[in-house]
Amino acid sequence: MKILISIFALFFSLACFARLTDGKVQVAVKDNKWTATIASGFHFNKEAPAALMANGKEISPSTKEEQKMVFDISSVAGKSYEISFYVCDDKKTVCEEHKFAYRSEAGLVGDKPLKAVRKELPVSSKVHVNSHGFIENNLEAALLKASKEKKLVLVDFGAPWCPACVRLETEVFGTAEFKKASKKLVKLALNADMQTNKEFGEKYAIRALPTLLILNEKGEELYRILDFKPAPALVAELKSVLSKKLTSLADVQKKAEAGDKAAMTFMAEQAFNRLDLESAVKWYAKVGEMNHFYAYSEMGLAADKDLKDQKNRDAYIAILKKWIQKQPESYTAITARNDWAGLYEDKKKIPAELKAELQKNLELLSGFALSEEKTKKLFAEWKVSDLAPFEHEEILATLHTSSTAAQNEKLADAVKAQLQQSLQKKNLSVDRPGEILAGLPYFRKAGLAKEEGEWLQKLVTAYPDTYVYHMKLSAYYVRQKDFTKALPEAKKAVELGSDLKFMNLKNLAEIQKNLKLKDEAKASIDQALSLPEAKLEKYKATTTALTEMKKSL
Repeated sequence: MKILISIFALFFSLACFARLTDGKVQVAVKDNKWTATIASGFHFNKEAPAALMANGKEISPSTKEEQKMVFDISSVAGKSYEISFYVCDDKKTVCEEHKFAYRSEAGLVGDKPLKAVRKELPVSSKVHVNSHGFIENNLEAALLKASKEKKLVLVDFGAPWCPACVRLETEVFGTAEFKKASKKLVKLALNADMQTNKEFGEKYAIRALPTLLILNEKGEELYRILDFKPAPALVAELKSVLSKKLTSLADVQKKAEAGDKAAMTFMAEQAFNRLDLESAVKWYAKVGEMNHFYAYSEMGLAADKDLKDQKNRDAYIAILKKWIQKQPESYTAITARNDWAGLYEDKKKIPAELKAELQKNLELLSGFALSEEKTKKLFAEWKVSDLAPFEHEEILATLHTSSTAAQNEKLADAVKAQLQQSLQKKNLSVDRPGEILAGLPYFRKAGLAKEEGEWLQKLVTAYPDTYVYHMKLSAYYVRQKDFTKALPEAKKAVELGSDLKFMNLKNLAEIQKNLKLKDEAKASIDQALSLPEAKLEKYKATTTALTEMKKSL
């Protein structure tokens, strides 16, 4: 789309005070290109995040060099948008973030600090709010609104490919009960894959998606919720935490350290939700309540160690056995038995003690598979994760794992057939895409490849402009070794998905390599290696793999 020529108001820099790098950037807009150059003695930081944000979406720069920054702005015609990047002095004494915020209204171009004018602008002109009332990808705007309205901030930190995140978006946030419960909160949605939100994820040590945070107006964390929860459960938890009128986690910690049991339980639960398993174990041990969260904290902490080391392996098995003995008929014990069996690649080497435990699993799970009432009661008591509407399928999948480990092939085959029948009768709908995504691992477990592909095709048809389903359908075709069908889906994922463009380009290059499209594969690799992600430490292995792939072509 060609950009419409209009007058935009420009506000330069976040700070309300002069900085060393202020006034060192010159900007020109021409032929759908936003071009910035830099004064002598300064440079753009190529390693730091740089992005154009519009309507909650992120666009990477087409050129990112030390002396020049270029963005293609043809797709933001008539829209409000913000461009951010970092400027450093050549002496490397400072490196400061700069933001240019444009709004699609008539007005004068000026150089007032962004913070100084934000209060004068209506919210709609500077932030994008989604259909559920969440400000999208703008922490500063959310905190400013919270400060002005004396409210707390509810942050939804997720990603469009995450099944539980999609379920929150499509099954919970639009409900009347959630909207009512969250009315007194400023709501903020942050896409974890956007480079501009990476710092937030690191600052708050977010290790799993989705993570919901409640922050005060200063951005201090007060409470954390992990994983998908249906509307009634999430609303109840929000009401509970808001009724506590928390002002500081430090205050709760002081009470916990003084021996307050309720405070200790709170600290344990919050540590678990941060996946800080070491702290969770410490607090749960002090509380003395042998619950499932304590069990998974202790088992997870032991599993994090190198299990190739016999001492660590023996310690891990001891922890699994401890919780099997403590809660022998719980789902925690059932999964612990399977995890124990998973340590043995050769099932013939499974010790007699474990064989007896696996037999208990077969008996328990066979009983649950025959009773919906017992299954629901089992998971109601477990509470670690909400598995609806796949509780029955979870029981069957777990029973299949146990029967395979016990080398009971006849039972394993029968259970697999039951799982297939159960899934084929499942009432799934593209109106609930998160449910479908959550169900796909069960389809794979059941060997229903055809049905898995059909559901992904339905999602692509229902949501053609969403990169996620093209990406997942491409991956499906790759698993089927059908690279010809995978190719157009991979290309569409790259075209639509700026968030995961780096990884999608890698997938595309691998498909092109398998189709012997060497020149196209090289071009995809070069494009991936030119992106900022290729310079990040967390993607070092992927960057190395891309470089090696190019050499092999």
